Amino acid sequence: MGSCQTSNVIEIKPSDKNKSKSKISSEEFQNIESQKKMFPDMKEWEGERYSGIGIKRLKAYKCDLPIDKLIEKRDEFWSYKNSHSNPNYKTWRIINQAVVYDEYRANVLLEQYELTTAEGCINHIIDKKGNHYIIPNYCINEPYFEKNYKIEKNVKEEIIKIRMFEPSENINLEFKVSNLLTGIELKEKFKKKSKEDFSKFNIRLFLAGQEIKDDHFLYQHNIKSDYKIQVMKLPKIENNDIQINEKIKNNENNENNENEEDEDDIFN
Repeated sequence: MGSCQTSNVIEIKPSDKNKSKSKISSEEFQNIESQKKMFPDMKEWEGERYSGIGIKRLKAYKCDLPIDKLIEKRDEFWSYKNSHSNPNYKTWRIINQAVVYDEYRANVLLEQYELTTAEGCINHIIDKKGNHYIIPNYCINEPYFEKNYKIEKNVKEEIIKIRMFEPSENINLEFKVSNLLTGIELKEKFKKKSKEDFSKFNIRLFLAGQEIKDDHFLYQHNIKSDYKIQVMKLPKIENNDIQINEKIKNNENNENNENEEDEDDIFN
């Protein structure tokens, strides 16, 4: 099963109650091994290569399948687990939703239904009755692809078909673009085609947990046809907002000082 790692930079550390340190019985161990055997992880990359953040931060895995075959493989897993023939299908459906969510909402959902991670990662979950749920790595994160950030000379232009999705607004779009496109140019294409108002947001692009920078070309990330790029939108921090916040803080400080002076007058 894919291993996880704690990151001091971008990982959201799970709370202590989101970790289970209890010993498992031989029956539980056999059940876990049976789940792994039926739906084994894809082979992990050697060395320090990771994908995802928070409870989804796992060792990165290799994948030689076309994207449509990878999706079929994921569908096969979730169809089996979510089937009514599975006695724990209701819990599996909650876990399925948590895997789809970002790491923040996933944590909230698991806590709501009293589901804990065995070692701080979503690939092994335990319910309040002690049942174990094993999720293969290919159902949690996108595959990790080696990237070459060097700018090469005389790079051959290719037209590639990619998908871009923004989870909070459920935007899922397909593009045909050049591999010589930069990150900032791809952002502009997404904003234009999505027809959403992004004026109050900054957007960031991620492929398999790795950010595509504004000045990087797509070929530098080894992006090929049928790759899926995640769009993350973050509220802009305007100068006016900063000034308003400072004004509120100053007013609060002034009110506190006035209250202290009034108290002094009363006791004097």
